[in-house]
Amino acid sequence: MTANYLVTYATRHGGTADIAQAIAAALRDCGQTVDVMSIIEVKDLSPYQGIFIGSAVQHGAVLPEVMDFVRRRQFVLSALPVACFISCQTISRHTYQSAREVAEYLTPVRRIIRVRSEGYFGGILDYNEQTSQDQRLLTAKQVPEGDYRNWMTIYRWAVRALGLLTGSDTSAAV
Repeated sequence: MTANYLVTYATRHGGTADIAQAIAAALRDCGQTVDVMSIIEVKDLSPYQGIFIGSAVQHGAVLPEVMDFVRRRQFVLSALPVACFISCQTISRHTYQSAREVAEYLTPVRRIIRVRSEGYFGGILDYNEQTSQDQRLLTAKQVPEGDYRNWMTIYRWAVRALGLLTGSDTSAAV
């Protein structure tokens, strides 16, 4: 069954927007109608049967505009199936501790709304796009510069998340 989905995101340097577009492409491959827009552009959720909310992570937290969006629309979001995704460099460390840390970034969202699926993806980091203060912090923490987005992982998660949001089997699309 075709439904209308929103993939919305907050980003600082565009990497999360690229992930949102990839998620939308996966959902379209599954026959869904999808709108993609920045979280600050979203005005009305009534046309949608499900929402994918994405955020970059800065200083160990999802971006403030994501939390504002979730708080302001918590009653509408509580009535819709929601999936959340984040992009950050922490996940690129591939350790048990980093996986636990990344999962905690969505805790403030989970306290407000039910999240049916969560995706954690490596991000893209270019030191030249950071403030000098952030460059020093990232260097001190030895955060690796580079593009750590895995497009196949993102695609597979989007298809599986769609199945969780709809209650249908989407495994044939993966």
